[in-house]
Amino acid sequence: MCLDHTDCKGHRAEPQSLNAGQSAEFAFECPADRPYLRNWDAAYHEHIALSVSPSRIGKGTALVLIARNQADMPGQFQVVLGCGATPARIAAMTQSLGSLPTNRKAVRGVE
Repeated sequence: MCLDHTDCKGHRAEPQSLNAGQSAEFAFECPADRPYLRNWDAAYHEHIALSVSPSRIGKGTALVLIARNQADMPGQFQVVLGCGATPARIAAMTQSLGSLPTNRKAVRGVE
């Protein structure tokens, strides 16, 4: 997630939970010693969809995620930020993560 930036290190955010069918917005910040966001990744249940809108909060760059639970059961995700000590020109950044929930009745063909 640091895309070959030598001053970049991963910063693991606290795990987040979403109830069945819930959508919410979450903001994540890089730590003060490495305030500049380079990229991000996440571990998530397959029924959680994540999309991003970067914005500035304080002195560093924050990541604002829209998380949506697409299932009829609770789910979790945990974000890892790639954070650097100096500003860098970013050519590409992950915009969304998600997968098709295989446990949904409509996907399995069960009514």
